[in-house]
Amino acid sequence: MLDTYALFGAWDSTNPYIGWQMVNTTDTWAREGDGPLSDGGRVLDVPLILALSVDPSSTSMSNKNTDGNSIWGQKMGVQFDTHVDDLLYMSGKPGLGTPAMFTAVDANGNTNFTTGCKEFSKNGIAYKMAETNICSHIYGLNGSKKTSDIYDDNAGWVDYKTFKSSSGTHKTTYDSFYEIKIPLSTLGIDASYLSTNGIGAMLVATRGESGLDCIPYDDTMLNNATGSYSSDPSTSKEKEDVDVITSDFARIGALGGGVTPTPTPTPAPTEKLTLNANSNFFPAKTFTNSNGEQFVTVNYKLKSTAPLVNAQWNMSYDTTKLKFVSAAMPNVEGFACEENTPGLVKGNFYTLSFANFTTEKDFVSATFKILGSGTTTTNFNLEILGVRYANSNKYPVDNGTAQTVSGVTVTKSTEIKGSDVMLGDVNSDGIISVSDATLVQRRAAEMISSSQQK
Repeated sequence: MLDTYALFGAWDSTNPYIGWQMVNTTDTWAREGDGPLSDGGRVLDVPLILALSVDPSSTSMSNKNTDGNSIWGQKMGVQFDTHVDDLLYMSGKPGLGTPAMFTAVDANGNTNFTTGCKEFSKNGIAYKMAETNICSHIYGLNGSKKTSDIYDDNAGWVDYKTFKSSSGTHKTTYDSFYEIKIPLSTLGIDASYLSTNGIGAMLVATRGESGLDCIPYDDTMLNNATGSYSSDPSTSKEKEDVDVITSDFARIGALGGGVTPTPTPTPAPTEKLTLNANSNFFPAKTFTNSNGEQFVTVNYKLKSTAPLVNAQWNMSYDTTKLKFVSAAMPNVEGFACEENTPGLVKGNFYTLSFANFTTEKDFVSATFKILGSGTTTTNFNLEILGVRYANSNKYPVDNGTAQTVSGVTVTKSTEIKGSDVMLGDVNSDGIISVSDATLVQRRAAEMISSSQQK
């Protein structure tokens, strides 16, 4: 599914970081593995376009090669009436293809694959995807049949974070969060330019021939939705029409060229928050945001002489002091982590290939935004921890109780980290992580816009 939902921007002295949230709520009516939920509900190997406007005085791009053909795809019917001087093309499946940033090489705004092409891998650009949703809400239309409903506040809008259909509540593991870092030097600017002038950004999701959705949203993404696709009349003409985008881009930094904003960083709590991270299995740990950190991540680590097979856990917290951002099990396959009830995060995994923890690794990682001061507690309850061990049917943890399993040794530890930022690099497992807690000079702007569910 190609529903874009939210756009995020931030920067430090070296890179701007841009994140975008994509959602797939079809699990509220489709069966797992069917149609829109095939391949885990992931975005397919189709072009995603990150359009940037860095220097408004530069030649605006045509989104064409000098030979008149599209940059990527069969036709790519996307045009920009809004100024754009950098087009970053990448696959919806990170790791496939040769992603690159394109710039104009002639007065008509056309590009090429030589002087106008900067491959990500050769120019310090990197992007990854995590199977998660970091937004507080997912507002979308339920059962809509008219494109005009997206402009009607009284249409069937629901919050898919809490909405329950006959198939249950939406699982955010079907959603995809992307993050990209682009060296300022690759854009030809520095941090001072970014904070003084700002840059524009828009993410366009495509099907290879045309745009299907974008954020910020543009009306052209639905103007041919009820027509028939020439290659498959049962689907929409939006897959192949020409979309002329006229909407303003979101801004990172100043709101417009030449505007020098007064720095307004996210304020730190005036009083410290002390977090007591408790658990029925892992050692307790205490953290205080002594340096005004805005986010806190609790990592539960494991080392086991036997491979892990499955686990189930829940983690409760005080919603008046903390706001859940994300949770992951970065070193296991087949995991799911979500918050269906405010103040209670649940997770589990099961794998047939086994998870090797013979060296200590992060088992569960949960990140929260700090909302208040004083003292608060999180409680991590490990309900089940199963291992592959032929001589015993016991689990190291069963029904929340630790058990002795002959020949199996499990050691555990707890780590808490604070940070003043949420977006950072993406680690090698594709899980969003805060890689540098010292980015105190950057000004983060969360640019969230609701988008329709088509």
